[in-house]
Amino acid sequence: MKVIAVAARKGGVGKTFSATTLAVHLARGIDNLPPLRVLYVDGDSQQNSTYYFLKYLAPETKYQTAEQWPLPSNPLCEHGGTYSISDIFAGQDFIEYPTIIENLNVVPSDGGIDTFNGMFKADEIAEEPLTAVIHQFRGLVRLVEQDYDVMIIDTPPSRTYAAHAAIAIADQVIVPVNLDIWNVEQGVPAVLGDIQNIARQYRNEDHDFVGLFLNKVSKRFNKKESTCYDLLKGIPGAAPLIQEEAFTKRTAFELESLPDDPENFEYMRQPDTFKMVKDFVAKIYHKLDIQEVV
Repeated sequence: MKVIAVAARKGGVGKTFSATTLAVHLARGIDNLPPLRVLYVDGDSQQNSTYYFLKYLAPETKYQTAEQWPLPSNPLCEHGGTYSISDIFAGQDFIEYPTIIENLNVVPSDGGIDTFNGMFKADEIAEEPLTAVIHQFRGLVRLVEQDYDVMIIDTPPSRTYAAHAAIAIADQVIVPVNLDIWNVEQGVPAVLGDIQNIARQYRNEDHDFVGLFLNKVSKRFNKKESTCYDLLKGIPGAAPLIQEEAFTKRTAFELESLPDDPENFEYMRQPDTFKMVKDFVAKIYHKLDIQEVV
């Protein structure tokens, strides 16, 4: 099983939707690529992907009521229990939530994950708690690695134990980028620095870094975006772009509006954009280099 972490230090760049889109397409298969068994782990206390999967891709919509939110009962649990990533961090038993996509299951966030995350500053990394969270994440990998081909972890847009532990256990890391000055001067260097530091402290080898991808830009770069693009290319140690094409503001790589069929994203109605998304997913698929699909 391969592990992908999707990371950013700025909200609104398309991190969560790129993770959910990748999970859906890998699980369904795309073009001539066979479906993969995907476990999606929501490590973000904002619960955006949890809400999407458990609200709109639930196998039985009847258990999705407003009174049950933020987490509905797991339909696989006989006693109507709920399970989340906090159970994993606490070393407790858990059951993944199924979705209407046959090969896609979810470990949701319960919104209280920051209790375990423990926010910390760059020069104040509390190694012992972080080591404990990494240990629990690695335990999850060992537990499910025979059941899935790939695990996708949506990390929070902040420096938390969950974010750093996800990077520590990931085989590959994807970083979405918007071409604004804060992102290219602060956000991207920060997350790249985190990846390098974590690789030195908690791994015996470097990450097989997938790379950066541009999202939510003008169809043709405006002056500000061109300046930011040049700055991005000049970041020391910056990873390569996954693909040269950027997802435009008009057809942003995000859920602009929920379609009637929530399993089919809005951009699928736009052939050019859908092709770019499929190319993006295919590049990640081949990068996973999974030798045998069950």
